[in-house]
Amino acid sequence: MAKTKKKLLVVESPSKIATLRAIIGDDYLVKASFGHVRDMPRKSLGVDLDNGFQPQYEIISRSKKVVAELRKATKNASAIFLAMDPDREGEAIAWHLAQVLRPPKNVPVFRVTFNAITPSAVLAALTRENLRFIDMDLVAAQEVRRVLDRLVGYTVSPLLWNAIEGKGLSAGRVQSVALRVVVERQREIDAFVPQEYWSVAALFKAKQGSFEAKLTQWQGNPPDLKTESDAQAIVTIMQQGTFNISDLQQKDRRRKPPPPFTTSTLQQAASSRLNFSPNETMKLAQTLYESGHITYMRTDSVNISPEGQQMAREHILNQPQLGPGYLPDRPHKFKSKADAQEAHEAIRPTHVDVIQLPKDDDTKAAQLYRLIWSRFVASQMASAIYAETLVTVTPNNQKAIFQAKGSVLKFDGWQRVYRVEEDEEKEEAKQLPPLQKNESLTVTEWRPRQHWTKPPKRYTEASLIKQLEAVGVGRPSTFAGMVETIKARDYVTVKKKILQPTARGLAVNDFVVGRFDVFFEPGFTEQMEAGLDQIAHKKLKGRAFLGEFWHDFELALKQAGWLPDQQRQQAQQIGQDCPECGQPLVNRNGRKGQFIGCSAYPKCRYSTDRVVES
Repeated sequence: MAKTKKKLLVVESPSKIATLRAIIGDDYLVKASFGHVRDMPRKSLGVDLDNGFQPQYEIISRSKKVVAELRKATKNASAIFLAMDPDREGEAIAWHLAQVLRPPKNVPVFRVTFNAITPSAVLAALTRENLRFIDMDLVAAQEVRRVLDRLVGYTVSPLLWNAIEGKGLSAGRVQSVALRVVVERQREIDAFVPQEYWSVAALFKAKQGSFEAKLTQWQGNPPDLKTESDAQAIVTIMQQGTFNISDLQQKDRRRKPPPPFTTSTLQQAASSRLNFSPNETMKLAQTLYESGHITYMRTDSVNISPEGQQMAREHILNQPQLGPGYLPDRPHKFKSKADAQEAHEAIRPTHVDVIQLPKDDDTKAAQLYRLIWSRFVASQMASAIYAETLVTVTPNNQKAIFQAKGSVLKFDGWQRVYRVEEDEEKEEAKQLPPLQKNESLTVTEWRPRQHWTKPPKRYTEASLIKQLEAVGVGRPSTFAGMVETIKARDYVTVKKKILQPTARGLAVNDFVVGRFDVFFEPGFTEQMEAGLDQIAHKKLKGRAFLGEFWHDFELALKQAGWLPDQQRQQAQQIGQDCPECGQPLVNRNGRKGQFIGCSAYPKCRYSTDRVVES
């Protein structure tokens, strides 16, 4: 009897297999690709500069066994479903798989995506109306990104090796921009000269209590007090006057809930609240996604599906500690930035009734899940309401204004489940005593204070990611990697969450920026990202985009001492031939220093650390 053929579903991670098998049943064979199966060669540029920047691909060594097993499974499949992650990189992995699997002509290959590994999401993705073919525009955008990274990293890094001593040096299209941002902030701090200034406040006694108010206007202008004498002169004049409340404004202020998490805001919140590094956060989030607890965690969208909104609203309505008073009349909608991928959702729990994970789950993963859950539920709750008071105090003998602000939480709203940051909470909670307009006041203490202007703050991992996102550098899938790379290369140190460039990092930055300034500016990198987006949306041709970039970049490379492969090999020849293939041997620079290798690489991989004996 002929063996019944099954449908083959291929995912990236093996940790998804058990969950998916339980959902889709025995009609499917579920296999994992273990991520990328094909890439450009590690030890050469891998881009044909004379043939339209055509990348040269090879099966990754660790993937050869996986590819062989998948090819075998393909022969017995009735259809193939490539279920890589729902982003450009996932689309590229699916395309590479389709290229290497070589399925029979009568076996269709479909691309499927699901934003969450839940029965409803997975089964819906596998229905005929949701099946599609590989999106070659997304593949093209990802391929151009990889080629760009190769053109920069594999040409600039060897120049670094010649110029700066040390192992493990590298330059990268986005990592070098991240380093530049850190270095430039450090140099702002180093060049900063503190300036002295003073403020004047007074402790006023009213009928039912005391409060402090600050001088906000003097003689019709904001006070400009540079020295203690300036401040003391005003105090001396004010001591002769009497004071009363000239204006008293009281109103309620509604504070809307924050949107659910995107990749970058999750990394920032996990850093400040849980002390997780961005890289650790993403690993934990990947685990939560693959186990079906949260939606896909690489996203820059704050969009929530109607299903997600309804799930949250029902939960809020039915919880005893919440209920109707915490439910807004209609779901909150949040606006993503202009270039966000709106087809994706924000990061949210797949089942909001799972308030926290079981105690036997990983503690850190459970903490991160609770953070995601709280932020999502809060995003669909009623606004918090603060009673705000603005008091204006004026003297009878001078044109001056003192003001004090007070804020008291009347209704906690979304803050019932997601607390505000501590520094925000202190500011919100400032309370004033009961006051009346025209009430007379007496001063019980004058408070002139000395201040110094402060330099900008050094970046933390979280604030660096926030800054990089703000200036358009990188995308959700690259934020954590950028930060991790400059740490791993010893370009920055991290102490108490603060990033500080090392001497090595300063040297690398100065070399790269000194020779390739414009190409490692945040603004230029933002333009590159925008170009990749246009390629993904069929508004720009990838080869034309690469050609325009390379025209200018190649000129900068040659000015910095870079030579094309043929010229470099001629310059590096040592006058001896390879003992294995007979081609000329050349001096090479690698990450671990200089060595001698065959000029026919990668066809011939001969290398040695000493001159060949004739």
